[in-house]
Amino acid sequence: MALENNDIRYDVDIDLRDSLREIDVLQKRLKGFGDNLEVDAARVQQEMRKAAKSYVDYIRRLESELKSLRAQGKDTSSHEARLSQMRGRQRSASSAAARDWGQGSDGSRASRAVLERELNEMRSTSKQLMGRYFDELNGMHLREVKRSLTDLRAEETLLRSRMQDRADRARMGDAAYGFAKQRERRTLNGGANQLTSQAGIMSNYMMVGGMYGAGFYLGNFIAQLDKEFKQFQAITATTNTEMSIMEDRLISVSEKTKFTALQVSEAATLMGQAGMSAAEVGQAIEPITMLATAAGTDLKEAVDVVTSALNIFNLQASEAGHLSDVFTAALNESKLTLNQLTLALQYAGNIAATAGVSYNELTAAVGALANAGIRSGSTMGTGLRQMLVDLISPSKNLRAEMDRLGLSMADIDIETNGLTGVMVNLRAAGFDTASAFEGLEVRAAAAYTALSNNIDTMANLRQAFILSNAATKANETQMQSLTNTAAKFGSALGSVTYEAFRPFLGVLQEFVNMSADALTVLRNWDYVDELGVVISGLVAGAIIAKLGRLAAGLLGIGTAAKTAAAGVTILNGALRVNPVVLGLATLTAGITALRHYGDAANRTAAQLDQLEAAQNNYQSQIDHTTDRVSSLDDAIEDLIKKQRTLETSGNEMLLQTKIMEVISSFEELAGSVDASSSSVSDLIAAMRELKGEMVAGLPETFDLLVAQIDERIRVLRETIDAQARGDGMATAMIAASGRFGNGGAMYFDQLPMFNEQVEQLFGSRVATAYRATTNQIDPTEIDGQFAQAIQSRIEKMIIDLEGKIRPLEDQAGFLGMGLDENQNAELAQLTQDLNFLKGMSQAFKPIAQNLISLAATEKEREVKVNDQLRSRLQNTEGYARADVLGNEAGGYLSNRLADITRETTSIEDAKLAYDEL
Repeated sequence: MALENNDIRYDVDIDLRDSLREIDVLQKRLKGFGDNLEVDAARVQQEMRKAAKSYVDYIRRLESELKSLRAQGKDTSSHEARLSQMRGRQRSASSAAARDWGQGSDGSRASRAVLERELNEMRSTSKQLMGRYFDELNGMHLREVKRSLTDLRAEETLLRSRMQDRADRARMGDAAYGFAKQRERRTLNGGANQLTSQAGIMSNYMMVGGMYGAGFYLGNFIAQLDKEFKQFQAITATTNTEMSIMEDRLISVSEKTKFTALQVSEAATLMGQAGMSAAEVGQAIEPITMLATAAGTDLKEAVDVVTSALNIFNLQASEAGHLSDVFTAALNESKLTLNQLTLALQYAGNIAATAGVSYNELTAAVGALANAGIRSGSTMGTGLRQMLVDLISPSKNLRAEMDRLGLSMADIDIETNGLTGVMVNLRAAGFDTASAFEGLEVRAAAAYTALSNNIDTMANLRQAFILSNAATKANETQMQSLTNTAAKFGSALGSVTYEAFRPFLGVLQEFVNMSADALTVLRNWDYVDELGVVISGLVAGAIIAKLGRLAAGLLGIGTAAKTAAAGVTILNGALRVNPVVLGLATLTAGITALRHYGDAANRTAAQLDQLEAAQNNYQSQIDHTTDRVSSLDDAIEDLIKKQRTLETSGNEMLLQTKIMEVISSFEELAGSVDASSSSVSDLIAAMRELKGEMVAGLPETFDLLVAQIDERIRVLRETIDAQARGDGMATAMIAASGRFGNGGAMYFDQLPMFNEQVEQLFGSRVATAYRATTNQIDPTEIDGQFAQAIQSRIEKMIIDLEGKIRPLEDQAGFLGMGLDENQNAELAQLTQDLNFLKGMSQAFKPIAQNLISLAATEKEREVKVNDQLRSRLQNTEGYARADVLGNEAGGYLSNRLADITRETTSIEDAKLAYDEL
């Protein structure tokens, strides 16, 4: 009510103030009107005086003239009348002037009228304001009375409700009444209030649950990781010092992939169970995690296939990196899966290794079989195994078939020719599918047939495996996804937590161990039962007290949850519209964009990515055309074999059906071949013409493909040169100055002075890396395989130095007080060597990776140029004629063999017919 009264007074005060301002204006105008009246009165008086003086002067002149006329005796009647008239006017002039002044001038009369009108409006406004004020005042009192009556009714309703509550409580009892009120509160406002309160409680539970879950996860992660480390140490019989180095190694590997340190340590344990030492695990674990990330599989499967291959082919652990690259390239370049590869190695690996087949060649053979359409890894493995067995120990049937084809045992010697060489020899001699099933076991014959049709694929895969860093590249690509990046973040968080709590784990372990010993002693105490009863009573009492406090605390949780939910909502809204938050988000996005597009390395990577995309596009076009041409060849060969049957059978429906099947497979033939009127010869001619059109476009596409490869080579060379002149040189200079100089800046002409020292202390390979990174030699002259070997050597030396430094650091203790002078000098020297090698690794590793890519790209160019020349050869008229003659000869031989089989009745006749053919 008071607020409403204030509103009324406020409105009235505003109107009164406006009226007072209007009155002030009217007063000013009235004053101006009075001033005008004063001016007019003064002017009238002045005019009256002038008029009176004029009358007096005129009368005096008349009187003078009248005296003169009388003196002369003239008639004076006219002058007397005139004088009388003027004296009358003089008497009436003052009253006329007063009357004129009273009436005022035209201007004064207009001003007076305006003044009177404004005065009347002011009187009317004042009356209206007073009336409104009294009306509002009466209305205010009326509303106050009505509100008082409403309050009285509300008090009456409340009193009646309380009386009803007391009656209901007395009638229903306290328990039933309490439940009824709870239902009433839950359904208040349609249940909206209850829902809001519950939402706030759920929000708090989720927040607390998330914090508890994160803490529980990290605690469990630390405990499980420590357990896995100890298990690995027990399996590999590793010392504490070696295990400390190994822990750092495994955690470092986990930070480069999507796998956590716990998962990596579990994989290391599996490798230890496979018979690998801790040092071997340290060398092989990173390539295995790269393979698992690239293949999108778990670490267990990757460990299984890599460790199996290492054992089967008797490889060193250092070769696990290249092995992972080979397997990753096989997965990327063929239809092969990691599961198929694992099964194939399981069945054929040992016999292949015994026969002298390398893992490169065996993997290429398995990939070629996968491309041939074989989906089962066990089928691939058993087929290859049986084929190798038959070739190593030929059966009588195989020997007879070899004699028939003029093959010797030297031609199928895998150890001297290799698997690929044996396959080429057999195919060149005419060892076809029929010969395979005649001389080989059924599974071996099936494997040979599939492999002999994909010898080129096998050779290309094997060539691609020689220089490959597919695992590293695939891992980098996989780690660009949000899911894997989030997994990496979780891994890093767990690793950091483990590192932070690693000292505490030892203390906790000792405490738990001592507590366990104490409990063991306590178990043998005579009064342990009495102590248990006392402890149980105390625990039960504590639990009951806790439950009581919990019940009391739950009474206020609804209000608190609602308040918290409202606060969170307000905070969320504030953050959404906060210009600072929006500005930071925009700035972050801008910095990210500038960093992505401004960084030279990113620009180079983007350029290479674009070139590779274009190259893949051209390669896809070539592969599509090649596949279509191959399908056309198979269809033509099939038609030639069936031509005589189709044309001589007299079955027009069969002929038309076959032609329609071919047209449906090659839609380009539609319109040029009529199934109802064309013959098989017409269809074959149309198919050859279509093949010529397809082949004609291959050279141009190969030109574009090779151009893209040349551009990639150019960009890689420029990138390597820029690395050697930029960051690589700066890093190598700092490392060399810290090891051999005074740690300060160096000039370019000082770079060669450390060459001899680097070579003497660290070997020729590290010296080569130093000269390459400091641009003393052209880094592009270093072979890719040699660069890979240099980087591997540097990494191995780093691991060895870390193994030497760790015992000295442990012995040094706090502030290095545990070492003598010689040991301190040794530790300082080893630390300098380690820092130099780490600097060289940082400087040379990017160059080495690009050198490997450069070598692989150059080798790829050689393959594509050969394919390009082959495509040009296919477009020559001689090749086309030879192709036609080959098809016709094949068809003729096929038909003649069918005739011989059909016409001869005895073996002697058949032999004579074959000899004649």
